[in-house]
Amino acid sequence: MYIYLQGHLDNLFSILAIFYTLYILKVIILKGGSIMKKFTMFLIILICLSSSIPAFAATILKEGVYKPAYFNYSSNTLYNVQNVSANTSVYFAVFDENQVVLQALKLEPQSTIFNIPPLKPNYRIAVIGNGEVTISEKTS
Repeated sequence: MYIYLQGHLDNLFSILAIFYTLYILKVIILKGGSIMKKFTMFLIILICLSSSIPAFAATILKEGVYKPAYFNYSSNTLYNVQNVSANTSVYFAVFDENQVVLQALKLEPQSTIFNIPPLKPNYRIAVIGNGEVTISEKTS
């Protein structure tokens, strides 16, 4: 259970950072002060918010079993997988809703990019090993 929740903690921390930043912004605006001070604080908070909201460039996964529904993968989009670890090989597998293996790969450290099948929400992704893999949208 810990391994599955490990992927959820990053988003939880991002959400908490957003709420805390919004609370600080509310306190600054209601307390008053010069316009320049408010504007400066607003820019600082905006920068913090933009860095804490993840944009979909690539998803980094560590050892565990994941559901594509959690990451909002589209079943109509093709994706790539790559091992970005410096020294550790990783086994990567995609299972369908009936636990049938659709694809299984051994990814060497700093591997090349491999295509994976479209990820439906009820599929499972398994990452085995101490490395990290990235899943990103396939570019033409």
